[in-house]
Amino acid sequence: MNTNQNLPQTLDSLERIYDSITSEHFLLQKWLGNEIPFYIYEYPAPFELSVRNHVSILLKRIRKNKPAIRIVEADLYEVMLSVIEEKWLLKKILETEGEKWSDYIEKALRPIIKTENFNECIRNMTTWMDILFLTGVGKVYPLVRSHTILNNLHHIIPGINIVMFFPGEYTERELRLFSKLKDDNYYRAFKLNYTK
Repeated sequence: MNTNQNLPQTLDSLERIYDSITSEHFLLQKWLGNEIPFYIYEYPAPFELSVRNHVSILLKRIRKNKPAIRIVEADLYEVMLSVIEEKWLLKKILETEGEKWSDYIEKALRPIIKTENFNECIRNMTTWMDILFLTGVGKVYPLVRSHTILNNLHHIIPGINIVMFFPGEYTERELRLFSKLKDDNYYRAFKLNYTK
């Protein structure tokens, strides 16, 4: 990814995925063979708020113009809060946050935010879906790692097209969150970006 890419180009690229992800070719996974239907849309982290807003517009457009396509957004931050709330700990964490350092809270949360709990929450959101948008990747770092979610989701929700919106770089070998932090090797997703 060109980190000098400007915002209009990024949003234009994001706009152009509408035709791809609403096509029969994409929805029926005609060209994948035995590959899993995971896609990553990478973008420069400083554009997070603009991309987030544009993803919301894209969702509304799909739901209005293509109502037969069943699409869900899973904001990983909201999923994390749901997992914590389900364990009756959200209020306690909010009360403790002012008294304890964030490292203490992070250590306390790690056993709660297990991959199984996270994926179960996502699975409950995606019954009979065609497309799942995964957003909020940067908001959950370092508690939740994107490669861990992707590595486990194809077992949990097989056959659903998953598009992860990733604030960083995806080289089709590794994920680099914020274009700096190596998340881990991951090479099972396709890039969804368009360049001029």
